[in-house]
Amino acid sequence: MRVLICADAHANLPGVEAVLGRADEVDRRVFLGDAISYGPHPKECLDLVVDRFDLVLAGNHDLDAITDREPPPAGAFRDGYEWDQWTKAQLTERDRDMIRNLPTVADETWDGVRVHLEHRLPGPYITPETSDEEIAERIQTMPGEMIFVGHNHRSVDRTVGGVRLIDPGSLGQQRDGDPRISYAVFEARRVEFFRAAYDVARTQRDVRALPLRGAFINCWCRFLQQGVVDVRSIPRPS
Repeated sequence: MRVLICADAHANLPGVEAVLGRADEVDRRVFLGDAISYGPHPKECLDLVVDRFDLVLAGNHDLDAITDREPPPAGAFRDGYEWDQWTKAQLTERDRDMIRNLPTVADETWDGVRVHLEHRLPGPYITPETSDEEIAERIQTMPGEMIFVGHNHRSVDRTVGGVRLIDPGSLGQQRDGDPRISYAVFEARRVEFFRAAYDVARTQRDVRALPLRGAFINCWCRFLQQGVVDVRSIPRPS
């Protein structure tokens, strides 16, 4: 059984198109959530992911897009809030119903391996510095010999207490200094990670067309180009 595992497209249509163009000879396609938000193509990405993947989970940003959110207080950064509001305006009621009907977890068996699928672990992002002890505590209630999650925007492959934890990485917002898309393929009880280039310039162009603050857009375009984001570098609104 050959399974494509992807996550965290974040409305980056060229990233989704790139992975589908490279990994077409598979038996099953799994998407671990966050198809939309913080990217220029929310509706297009949602439609493509739901159409082409056999299992699609709802991520935290997908669910945020159908949830009312209080605006930030006066003087606070509004960039993320404004982008959320723009994303919500692109979605139809059919799109919102589609998100509401997505599962948040799944359990399957691939080639005799019990697999647990979820968008994220509880708690903070997993980094290379996250200890085995912390991971063991955070996965202790999850079933399966392999656990696949997204959310971290970096590839993760850790085995703790006999359980293998895998994050395939992000389709266009990788945070490890390599801006290429990252995904994984399961086959014959093994997992292989892949990186691939995509049309970053197209995504940057469409981000620059969004009705958002210029300093924030510039930071996000650097993120897409460099694979590193530092929102602390964004000047406060005047």
